[in-house]
Amino acid sequence: MGASPDRPTESISNRPRKRQIDLPHEVHQNTIEEHITRIDSEPRFAVDSVVAEADGHLQRASAPLVVAIAIITALTLIGCYFAWQYATAYENTDDAYAIAHIHPVYNRVDGTVIAVYVDDNQQVKKGQPLVQLDPVFHNLARDSAQSALLEARCAAQQALATISMNNIQARGATESASGGAIEASASLGAARDEVSQCKMEVAVAVAELAKIRAEEKFSNITSRRYIQLWREGAVAREEADRWLAYYEQDQAAEQAALKRVEQAKGSLGAAEQVVAKTQGQVVSSQGQRDMSRAAESQLDVDRARYQICLAEVEKRKAALRDAEVCLSLTTVRAMAAGRVGNKTVEIGQRLQEGRELMDIVENLPWIVANFKETQVRRMRPSQPVEIKLDAIPDRSFQGHVESVAPATGNQFALLPTDNATGNFTKIVQRIPVKIVFVSGSLGDWQAQISPGMSAVVRVKVR
Repeated sequence: MGASPDRPTESISNRPRKRQIDLPHEVHQNTIEEHITRIDSEPRFAVDSVVAEADGHLQRASAPLVVAIAIITALTLIGCYFAWQYATAYENTDDAYAIAHIHPVYNRVDGTVIAVYVDDNQQVKKGQPLVQLDPVFHNLARDSAQSALLEARCAAQQALATISMNNIQARGATESASGGAIEASASLGAARDEVSQCKMEVAVAVAELAKIRAEEKFSNITSRRYIQLWREGAVAREEADRWLAYYEQDQAAEQAALKRVEQAKGSLGAAEQVVAKTQGQVVSSQGQRDMSRAAESQLDVDRARYQICLAEVEKRKAALRDAEVCLSLTTVRAMAAGRVGNKTVEIGQRLQEGRELMDIVENLPWIVANFKETQVRRMRPSQPVEIKLDAIPDRSFQGHVESVAPATGNQFALLPTDNATGNFTKIVQRIPVKIVFVSGSLGDWQAQISPGMSAVVRVKVR
């Protein structure tokens, strides 16, 4: 383009301040000086063309830098995405420790230690003898309990024999009393019937005597009257003799009736004596029955005594079992399989019941991880876990979540925090989570994992 003839040329001092251009390192310094010279020598209208040419060089030089920045930005975004995916898929903590069942071993009876069969860190099996106490006194106690049991059994057998004998006697007495009572009752009834019959005979005899006496009186009066009439000649002598004979007959009949009355009364007296005797027999049979009842009552007493003897036998059996158990407890055995630790017992020590002798640590450890309360929201049983122990840093173990504690660790502390008093400072609580190893994951490392070892766990929650 040519310059306009009516536009005055500006001096270099009146030109605007030169534009600061940051050029890439690839642009040669001579090119920059050439541009500056052209800017200083040419009129103002040539500045725009020079700037446009410099911008073109700048764009061509900065294209690789833009591409590099774009790539770095994309990689950063991708890394952030994967980091976010990892952060939301896993929860981890280093507040985790190995735990195992630790069984304290106590002596359950008193005694003196005569043998110790194990040492610290030794592997033992369930039921294996650990410590032996002196069994002498416990053997004596067992023998004494056996003797007491034998004595109680003999007493029970004696009581049973007494019951059998008294039962036979009581049964015989009861049968005899019952038979005697029945016979006496029958005899008494017969005697009373005899008395009643005799009374009837006496009554008949008395009535007949009264009739005969009345007839005798009539015949006496009549005979006297006929004798008087005979003397007066009013009747024949035969008639007077006939009535005199009637009177004599009536006298004889009266004498016979008197004898019959006496006989009837004698029979009545004899019958009454029989009744009295029979009543005595009845009373005697009732006494025998009362005695048999007393024998039955004594039999109940004997049965109660036998039950007491049986209870004593059971008591002695329990005492014998107790003595045998105490004797067996003189051998202290392992309650579980594991390794011995914290052994404090030595030969010759006199032990009181309930002293802790050692501990047995089982070989089945697990992990207790104390996660923050904000981390357990998505934790569920059976979620996979990666476990790393500080003691074995180059090895990872596999496990899974078994359970989450029902309360925070602070709630199970001896002195839980009371936020109702004083100034409140919010502290993130931690919740214990039980993590068990996958079967076969420990391998040969199982014996090297001890309770209390620190661990780092990572739980896959999504």
